[in-house]
Amino acid sequence: MRAWPISLVLCACSSGSPLGPNGAGDLGDPPPHGDATSWVVDAAETDADPVDAEVPDHGAAPDLGAAERPAYCPPAAAGLQDVVGTPAAPYLVHHPGASGAEATVVFLPGADGSRMISTQFIWPRWFANGSGVDRVRVVVPYTNDGDLLDEGQRVAAVAAEVVACFGGDPGRVHLAGTSNGGLAAFGTMLQHPGSFASLLGAPGAFERAPSDAALIAAFTGKAIFLAVGAEDSNRWRAAAENLHQRMLALGVRSEHLELVGEGHILSEGFDSTAFYNFWLAEE
Repeated sequence: MRAWPISLVLCACSSGSPLGPNGAGDLGDPPPHGDATSWVVDAAETDADPVDAEVPDHGAAPDLGAAERPAYCPPAAAGLQDVVGTPAAPYLVHHPGASGAEATVVFLPGADGSRMISTQFIWPRWFANGSGVDRVRVVVPYTNDGDLLDEGQRVAAVAAEVVACFGGDPGRVHLAGTSNGGLAAFGTMLQHPGSFASLLGAPGAFERAPSDAALIAAFTGKAIFLAVGAEDSNRWRAAAENLHQRMLALGVRSEHLELVGEGHILSEGFDSTAFYNFWLAEE
């Protein structure tokens, strides 16, 4: 596991090309492991030492179609439920309303991927204010070691565990992420394409531009949604536009949306309805 130091301002910067190699839709060389935009973190509010804590080896992802509810599953709880002590934990989950979930979204948080980032930034800014929040089960895996980029196998295991424990259609589990979590989500999609029905970056990109064959293998019959703040850096905006055009050229269903008035970190009260519409449309 890569351990990245935590400070009051989490910032990773790079001078690489904003277009990526041959305009391929990644973030350039060398990869930035994030963005120059700062995520302000109050270190006193973190629940564990993100550098020293260990994340266990979770093994292969469980069968998404498992019919029996595993004994380790906790009962569903209202609000933003913190799931710990299960094979794929830790992660947060917000359950849908009485009508039940029409989709499950696994969203990888930015910055250090911590519980604090997930509760104080990701849930209130990327999810809480969109129409559709009561129709989707939202899952946010978090980490204690400061890096989700090498946890693709665990992310796939989280997706399977949530379906096994709380229900939902295993064919409608969507992957998403932002910033460092966007990089992690895009890498995970290439590693475990069978676990997810679509990919959303808000923003997201590939650390290294994949081959056409790899993209076709991962996205055949699936869609990608590339959202980026109109006020975000040129590198993130160019990467999203370039990847959108490349996906269209490969025959992949791709949506590209610049979020007016938004930067790298979405504003408080952001209306995430467009995200929910994408997930709910992917049947």
